[in-house]
Amino acid sequence: MADFFDTIPASEFKDVLVVNPKSKKEKTYKVATRDAYFDSIGTHRIVFIDATDAKDDSCVIDEGVVQESTSKRKFRVFITGNMAWDAATILHLVTR
Repeated sequence: MADFFDTIPASEFKDVLVVNPKSKKEKTYKVATRDAYFDSIGTHRIVFIDATDAKDDSCVIDEGVVQESTSKRKFRVFITGNMAWDAATILHLVTR
């Protein structure tokens, strides 16, 4: 995923607002979405959060781990098989 993340230009990351259903707190993430085909499991939607400029762990959803790509950019990734969901829906669901 790190190499895939590095192929996405920074200009393609757009602000996505997510409201945590438990706390009702709002958070905006810099997000890019890609659809990718995997041999054994088919096409999946991948949501990348760009955490490169994050000053703290606020870019981490659900106690996840921020990864670092080969270019030293930081990111968080979520993958789903539901191709109807957009980035906001996917991130909203993982905050439950």
